[in-house]
Order: sequence, then structure tokens, then C-alpha cells
Amino acid sequence: MGCVPSRCTVDAECDDGMVCNGVERCDMGAPGSGCVPGDPPVCDDGFDCTTDACDEASSGCVASPDDSACADTIDCTVDRCAPSDAADERGCVHEPDDSLCDTDFCSVGRFCNPNRGCRGGSSRDCSDMTPCTVDSCDGSSRMCTHEPLDADMDGYPAASVSDPSGADVLCMGGTDCDDGEASVNPGAMELCNGTDDDCDGSIDEGCPPGTADDCSSAQEIVLDSSGRGSVRGTFDGLHDDYQTSPLCRAMTGARDAVYYIDLPVGLNDVTIDTIGSTADTVIGIGASCDPTALQTACSDDYDRSAGTASRIWLHRIGNALSTLRIYILVDGYRDTTSGDFVVNVQRRSAAGDSCTSIGTSGQLDISGGGTVVGQITNFTGAQRGSCESGTFNPPEAVMRVRGPSDGSMALQAYTTEFTPDLYLRGGGCTGTEVDCGTGASIGGGVNGVALNPMVRAGETYYLFLDGGRGAYVLYYTP
Repeated sequence: MGCVPSRCTVDAECDDGMVCNGVERCDMGAPGSGCVPGDPPVCDDGFDCTTDACDEASSGCVASPDDSACADTIDCTVDRCAPSDAADERGCVHEPDDSLCDTDFCSVGRFCNPNRGCRGGSSRDCSDMTPCTVDSCDGSSRMCTHEPLDADMDGYPAASVSDPSGADVLCMGGTDCDDGEASVNPGAMELCNGTDDDCDGSIDEGCPPGTADDCSSAQEIVLDSSGRGSVRGTFDGLHDDYQTSPLCRAMTGARDAVYYIDLPVGLNDVTIDTIGSTADTVIGIGASCDPTALQTACSDDYDRSAGTASRIWLHRIGNALSTLRIYILVDGYRDTTSGDFVVNVQRRSAAGDSCTSIGTSGQLDISGGGTVVGQITNFTGAQRGSCESGTFNPPEAVMRVRGPSDGSMALQAYTTEFTPDLYLRGGGCTGTEVDCGTGASIGGGVNGVALNPMVRAGETYYLFLDGGRGAYVLYYTP
């Protein structure tokens, strides 16, 4: 016979000393020793934020708090799992912490409402107590900034401002003598308008005395040794004395100014423009100063895509025996036009009127658009267009031009001295003809021709005004 295990007589004889596997008991009907395992304890303290488990070392159930289970949508509360009378049904406590509302440097005094989040507060006071600065709060850098006042936003801070009492306050480092007018600052051009435009303490320095209001007060634009000269003025205070050519359609009633240049003996090329003007200008020229002569030719918006500046070229103009005076009429485009204008002049030796003209004395470049007032001085020509007729080859003017960005060119030529023809070539001065137009009488003793070729942007073309010897006017609009 084998060994027979002893059987239990009471529950205590079955206790294995472990808590978490339940309480063992003695069952007289059970096989073997008669000991039967107990049921493990159920650990649940009734709070969702705890993890409940039986722990032998603690001799029973242990509830471990999990703060992450208490996270809510309120950013300024400290969320903890702390089952107590103050806890909610999950065992969570949400304690407001005002310091968590201090995330925005530019707001002060904010507090935490445990149900609604951060509330209240006011904007941080960044005032440095001087009217010379614009004070603001920069939350990203957590600091107050104090930028020099530039009310007219011209890039130059105010030299002085008025404080609340109306007294002037000098601003350290400020240079703008009129911070309410963007056209007045140390970087501006001094105009002849009774204002210190460039803030150097002087008014209208470099301006001739008086105003260039009409022919009796016309002012000279003096050219320096390089042939350059310019004048600055304003339409304000001037009168409507003359009209530019009707071709430019300036409105009656627009105010105007009159200037003149003296060209040296010989043939000259001269560029006259109003680039840099703030006012909408139209310019006219004449060899004498009277209402008729000042309508010889005009220019308005030489390139309408580039603004309202005007440009006239004088080509091969001059006198073999004496100097030549040319009058310049600067007209406002509208009867309401006001503001400032600039007249720029550049004189050069005359460019040639042939395909063999090269270098700095090469053909006149009319790229960009404008009006050409020229004179053909040769007696016979060297080029012919396909649309010209007759056996005699009359002289021609030759100009160079780059194709505009949209490839469209509008050309009109007028003269009272011959019947003009226009033709355009690409691929060189003697290259392939692009277009050719024959002139005709347009009435009143004036002959004219128009040409509207399509070209390639940026390529160089050669324009020929042909048909005879004498003066002409060419209008080119890109």
C-alpha cells in the first residue's frame, strides 16, 4: 500500500499564507487533503482614476492613482487623481493654478476659472512715456518694443512731434522734418515749391528765382559739361497759359510751366523726359515761345504700362552757325492735375542716319516709346522699303528699337515737307523687312503715315522714316 496524505480537519489547516489567491477552506468531501482553493478578492474602490489590484506585500487590495485619467479641457487646472470628499465621482480633483494663465506676456492679471479656463486680465502697459515712439508688446519675444515714430511711413522717423499739451518734443535720431507728408524727408528731391522737401534746413536751394509760369518768365535748364540738366517744380500756383498739341489730348484748363534749353552749334540729339514726376504730365516743344510753336510736337505717357511720364527725343536738331533755343512746355494732363514734376534733359552728339552708323554715334535708340522730333539732313538715300515707288531714292532717318514686351508697336509720322514712308526691319539694319507703310496727305498741308507691326519682345529692330529731306515728327507707343 502507498502513503495516504493526511486530511484536513479545519479551514486553518488549508491556509497557504497568500492573500491574493483567496481564502482556502477544508471540505471533508474533497479528495486528497480535502483543502479547496478560495476565490481571489475583487479589488475595486469605485473610482475610475485608480488602477486597483491585489498586492501580497500590502496584504490586500491597493488602489494606484493615475493622474492622466483626470485630464480635462481646462488648461489652467492641475488635474490629480485623489479620491476624497473634494473629488468628483471619478476620484479626480481639478485645482486652478493662476500661474498657468501667464502664457501671454502681453496680458497681465489673468486668473484661472476651473470651469471656463483663463479669464480676465488687461493689456500690458508698454508706454515709455515719450511721443517719439510707437510702443507695442511683442508676445513672441516677451518684451516691449519702442519703434521710432514714422507716421507717414516714408522710412524716416520724425525729427519732432507734439506732446498731448501741444508742445514740440525733439526726437533723438529722428530726421523727418514733416512726418505728416511722405514726399518730404531727407531722401526726397528738393522741388521748387516753397517747401524744404529734403529736410536740410533750406528751402528751394538750387532753384532759379521766380516761377516758370509762361513765356515771359520761362526759365533755363542749364546743361552741365556732360550735357545733363534737370529742373524740379510744382503745378501748384501756376496758371493755364498754353496747350500742347491736340494729339496728346491734354485737357483745357490744365496748369503749365515753360522752360528752355540752349543747344550748341551743330547737330544735336536731346532726350527730354519727366521721369520722376508725381504729377501726370504732358510735354511739348517749340523753336519759339508762342501758343502755335509750342504745339510742334508733344508726348503723353510714353509707355502707358510704365506710368504717366512723358518723353521727347530731338534728333539731329541744330544750327550750323549759331546756338539754337528750344522751349519746353510742361503741361498737366487734367484740369485738376496738381503736384510736383521733374524735367530731365540729356544732350549728345547727333547719332547717324544710316546703317553704317556704329558705336556711340550709331542710330538713335527709341526703345521704350516716346516722340521723335527730327530732321533728315542727307540729300539722297541708301535704303528703300518694299512699299516705296519711283526711281529716285530719297534720304531716310534710321532709328533702333527693341521689341516691347507684348510685341505690339504703334507708329505714326507727320511732316509738311515731304510724303513720309515707314518700314521696319529685323535681323540687322539691312535685314528682313517686317512691315512697310506708304504715306499720304491728311489735309492742311500735312502728310502722314501709320505702321502697326507685331514683333518679338526684346529683339532689336531698325525703323526707317523715308521719303525726303526736312523736319518730321514720329510718335511711337509700345
